[in-house]
Amino acid sequence: MSIYLQLRDAGVMRALRHPALRGLPRLARGAFCAVYDKGDTVLKLTCDPVSYEFGAGFARPLGDHFPQLVDDFDCVGETRAGDPLYLFEVEKLQPIRRNTRREIKLAAGRLCESVDATWSKHRWSVRHSSSDSVASYRALQELAANEAFPNTVRDALSELALFAGNHGAIVDFHQENVMLRNDTIVLNDVVVGEEALGKFNRKRHPCGGW
Repeated sequence: MSIYLQLRDAGVMRALRHPALRGLPRLARGAFCAVYDKGDTVLKLTCDPVSYEFGAGFARPLGDHFPQLVDDFDCVGETRAGDPLYLFEVEKLQPIRRNTRREIKLAAGRLCESVDATWSKHRWSVRHSSSDSVASYRALQELAANEAFPNTVRDALSELALFAGNHGAIVDFHQENVMLRNDTIVLNDVVVGEEALGKFNRKRHPCGGW
């Protein structure tokens, strides 16, 4: 898979020398973010401004179903191509595992499936006139009105819809991004910036296509 955040990029390597990251092992990485383990918390280095705003920005979604911010280091450098790099620290969440309570696993699975199906429906309806972030906003609004979800989850989806609408964010719900704080489902890294995703796909398909 192509990776937009290239850890061998000269600018990224300079950012990784930030004092807050000194001695921390890398816990995970994705296309836009690398995660470093600090024990009870993790530090995230990202090249996606929307992911940074979701995790640490002033208008980030708040509540029990979102990660809790610990510290914000803001912009700590830029890639060789000039893309800004952001660093922030959040609580350390737990993945859904085989021994997770069955009802929690089912609830997380239903949520991911519902978001995927609803987003796909709206993406098809707007594909000739709008964008995937608009489809995300509309899908999240629809799901926030769905009384099959608990009220706290509906409130979280409403918060997320507002964020997506204001930041050009696309939903990225899957089991790895829906995590746990004790028995509470937490929506972790569940959006990506439309602009960042466009750059990512152009790197994967330099001759065009999606």
